[in-house]
Amino acid sequence: MALPITQESREKGVCQLEGYTHYSIQLSAGLTGLDKYWSDWSDIVIVRTLEQAPISHLEISYENVDNTYESSKRDVTVFWKPLGVRDMKGEVLGYTITMSKEGENIKILVNASANATSHELQGLEKYVSYNIQVVTFNSAGSSPPSSLTILDLAQAPSEPLRVSAVAIDKNSVLVRWEPPEILRGVITEYKIYWRSNSSERNLGGSTQELQYEVKGLEEYVLYEFYVQAYTAVGGGGLSQAVIQYTEEGTPSAPLEVFVTSQSSTDVGLEWKAPSEPNGIIRKYIVNYKSNNDAGSNSTDQTRIVLKDLRGYTNYAIKVQACTSAVTSPCSDFSSEIYAKTVIGVPGKPNPPSVKLQSSRELVVSLNGPSTPNGPVEHLRYIIFYKSSNDHGDYIEYEIQRIIDQHTGTVFPNFKGLRLL
Repeated sequence: MALPITQESREKGVCQLEGYTHYSIQLSAGLTGLDKYWSDWSDIVIVRTLEQAPISHLEISYENVDNTYESSKRDVTVFWKPLGVRDMKGEVLGYTITMSKEGENIKILVNASANATSHELQGLEKYVSYNIQVVTFNSAGSSPPSSLTILDLAQAPSEPLRVSAVAIDKNSVLVRWEPPEILRGVITEYKIYWRSNSSERNLGGSTQELQYEVKGLEEYVLYEFYVQAYTAVGGGGLSQAVIQYTEEGTPSAPLEVFVTSQSSTDVGLEWKAPSEPNGIIRKYIVNYKSNNDAGSNSTDQTRIVLKDLRGYTNYAIKVQACTSAVTSPCSDFSSEIYAKTVIGVPGKPNPPSVKLQSSRELVVSLNGPSTPNGPVEHLRYIIFYKSSNDHGDYIEYEIQRIIDQHTGTVFPNFKGLRLL
């Protein structure tokens, strides 16, 4: 907004500004009658208008608190939500609570500090209603009063009895109860409240029945449940809290699977637990496979050693976590990792085939081991033989497997082993 100021007046009033608000002000000088000759703007001066009285009502509520030292008395906590800066119009100096018994003009004033959001009124009579007003104030004045009535407990029912809760599934709990011992009228509805460690009390729903299914809960979280009975005049006392876990759910996948050790027959693994267990992890399932081998092991730890593997073999490995959830107890598998066992001792060769070639010559056909546990091209064989009439040592005959360099075909048949 631009405002003209004459040289004679040298000042200008600016109206209709908001209280307790910062404004930026600059000046520019010009020649009378020459509108196009104006100076640059001056440096900015920032000012804040004075405080004014708050302009909005506070949001207020109350809650009865058990009084353990006198049965005819009760304590009541009054809550309020502080005003925002735009509505407060100044620095909060405090809160004033005005209280009077219903039907009486005697008022009691109670002050609360500027940073308070609640105040406990102690020693109120149980069977008397009270009118409450709460205002906040700054240096310029007070907000419009916010009012409520603290009901006479004699007009409201006592708390529901024998509340119980049982998990139906991983997202819902069934809450049951019995009617209040003291009804003080016709029960119009029951309200069911819940909260977890990480939340404020929430309204789960209302019903005229003596049970209610609270839905939309998180998997495997410990919840507190309360029930409150209502008559035409309002709500009575809250029941005692009952606690219940929701059922276990499906966990997220294990994280960061990595190899810790390798040998010709074993591979050691470790991993991190799921970021969202959604229950107690009862076991981990480890799947592994190669071109010629596959298997699965389980453990309740975040580590395992896979044993009895083939040597010199690539394995694809993945892990999943499992809870005791009724449906879908196991997570998705983790991302596959790959591990290769080192070279090991070849497995026992299969029995050779022997063909009589002549009275002096045999042809021995070799059948290599089903688990070479190393590079096939490096396999070698030793044939031991001797006559059944010969009581001396066996004769050794060492050969290499022959590989066709063009086709890669392995020829295991060898001739030239002659009887002596």
